[in-house]
Amino acid sequence: MEVQCPQEATEAQVRPDQKKAAIEQLWQRMNEYAEQTEQRKRDSVGPGEESERTPWIRRTRWDDYLKDCDRNELLDPIAEPNPKAIGEVAAISQATVRQSGVVLRLEAVRSDPNQKQYVPLSTFRDASSIERRCTALQQVVLFFVRTQREHTWRTPAYRFNPRQAARFEKMLEAIAEDDNTDEDDNADEDDREASDNGSDGADGHEAVDPYSGEPRRLILLQRAYLGFCMEFMTQTVHNKEYDIAMVCAMAVLGVHPGKGFRDPESYPQILSTIVKVGRFIMVQ
Repeated sequence: MEVQCPQEATEAQVRPDQKKAAIEQLWQRMNEYAEQTEQRKRDSVGPGEESERTPWIRRTRWDDYLKDCDRNELLDPIAEPNPKAIGEVAAISQATVRQSGVVLRLEAVRSDPNQKQYVPLSTFRDASSIERRCTALQQVVLFFVRTQREHTWRTPAYRFNPRQAARFEKMLEAIAEDDNTDEDDNADEDDREASDNGSDGADGHEAVDPYSGEPRRLILLQRAYLGFCMEFMTQTVHNKEYDIAMVCAMAVLGVHPGKGFRDPESYPQILSTIVKVGRFIMVQ
């Protein structure tokens, strides 16, 4: 005779344990999904409730323009700027401003044909800080370079006009040519150091003065940067503000790394440095 009762009791005891484990697993998955949803909501840049929109956001319309864009995907392409290239251009331009007359420096700060300015454009007190102050401008250029290339992330829509597109291609060609030359220089570095040992020859890569006799390829690269920066800085509004490529890039700089957007206290510092360096470039 076989007695099945103990086995049935064991199975009956296991089933509640399995149900409990299944419920706990389901609850854990629900919590993970809710957390992921909340994280995507925090990372997503989109229009907020009308009651939450400050006059600053209503004026800039960043939330509308950057709708459905991921915060990290917007900030990653501009997270590690190398201001050296633009910094060299800005340093040369600042030196030109310092040597320019008052009339030219007055015109450089004029924003309206009928405006009368009595404070000419001045350079930074600490001239050596110009490279550090070019970080925001370099981020703008990086935004254009990396979003014009093929990519998989969602980016806000913008477009170049024909002149900007032509200048942009020339800049990329100059960058590529400079990179190729750098690779050749690195390959021959040991031979060059041996041949130049004890000499006073200057390395063209370290020069920032266009009148110091540096290699022409560096001059061409600087001119390429100058030409592109001038094109996107001098574009005028004909219909909508966001038809201007510069306005689109500046909207990305308005995204706060943590949450929301930069406020009227923090963003003008970024804008003012770009405006001032831009005026240096216009004089150059």
